[in-house]
Amino acid sequence: MKKNQLLSVCLMVSILFLSFPLYAQKTDTASIVLPSIIQLNSEPPDAQIYIDGAFAGVTPFQEQIVPGNHRIVVKKEMYLADSVDMFIPNGSTKVKQFDLKANYGVAEIQTTPVQGAEVFLNNVFVGITPYVSQRMISGQYSFRVEKKMYKTVSLNLILEKGAINTQVIALPVNFGTLNVRSTKSNILIDGKPAGKDECTIQLDSGKHLVRAERSFQYSPVEQLVDIEVSTTRLLELNPKPRYGSLSVIVEPHNASDADVSVSDELKGKAPLVMQSLIGDYTVHVSKNAYLSELQEITVRENEHTKVKFDLITVEESRRRSINNWKRSKWISAGVGLFAAGTSAYLNYRVNGHYQSYVSAKTTERALYFRERTNTTNRYFSISIGVLGTAAITSLYSWIKEGSF
Repeated sequence: MKKNQLLSVCLMVSILFLSFPLYAQKTDTASIVLPSIIQLNSEPPDAQIYIDGAFAGVTPFQEQIVPGNHRIVVKKEMYLADSVDMFIPNGSTKVKQFDLKANYGVAEIQTTPVQGAEVFLNNVFVGITPYVSQRMISGQYSFRVEKKMYKTVSLNLILEKGAINTQVIALPVNFGTLNVRSTKSNILIDGKPAGKDECTIQLDSGKHLVRAERSFQYSPVEQLVDIEVSTTRLLELNPKPRYGSLSVIVEPHNASDADVSVSDELKGKAPLVMQSLIGDYTVHVSKNAYLSELQEITVRENEHTKVKFDLITVEESRRRSINNWKRSKWISAGVGLFAAGTSAYLNYRVNGHYQSYVSAKTTERALYFRERTNTTNRYFSISIGVLGTAAITSLYSWIKEGSF
């Protein structure tokens, strides 16, 4: 009996001893931390990931992570942030998909009755209508729309998440119409060319400077006009002429009623007194049996210009021409005779100097008379030329005298 009890005790001790290593090995396995993996995706991608408050990367994201509880926050500009508390088991792979909700809106602005207005966002120019903004964080924004000849319109737009806020703005007109007439003149409005003779233009309401210009013979004229909304105003401007005066007198008495033309325009008969625009003119007078004449004159502002003509008859002109040619004939003949006598004398002197040169006894005298011979011979050639010219002139004058 005792032997059996002893065997039982030994058996129990043996079992307990054999089971001890297995129990110890099981306890050690439970305390080992195996790596875990987390996979995070988002739509749209490239969202920022924060794990337990620290930036970890952007989606798509996959990294090893310590097992346990973690807070994960996903952020992306123009989208609402999303977060989750996640338990990561030991040695596991955890996958999470985030679908981010839009946190932006879009502003669309159109204008009527015309497009092309300038759009300002918080006083900064951003485009022209039709205008579509970029994505903007949901909220309230201040816009301003401006266009020449229309009143400025300001508006506040609330941009909601994922929505397009479309606004069609009716621009109130801010212009009137101006019709300007100015004969043969260039028209300028606020310093800019607007037309010639007549123009019709739409202008912003308010004051505008209108100027009419013509040639230098006219003084330009200006007027400040006030344009009212939706009205039409007629304005007539004519530059002021700049005048001087002109009188034309013709003598002798028998020709005193000669016809007077100023720059090819018949003005009447002499004596003539007239007002004239400033400038340069050609005055021409004519009468039967008299030679016509013309003069170039300048008329200056507020000054009187007097022009006098002395006309001669056609017959008197003929007699004067005959006398002039006759005088030319005899003068040329006299010059020719003088040149002939001079030529004969110089020829005689040339021969004398040459003989002296030939008979010279010394080199010095030979050189002297050679120089005298050459000089005198040049004078002789000149006199021959004068003689020929005088003879031709005399002959021509004699022919002209006979032609009248």
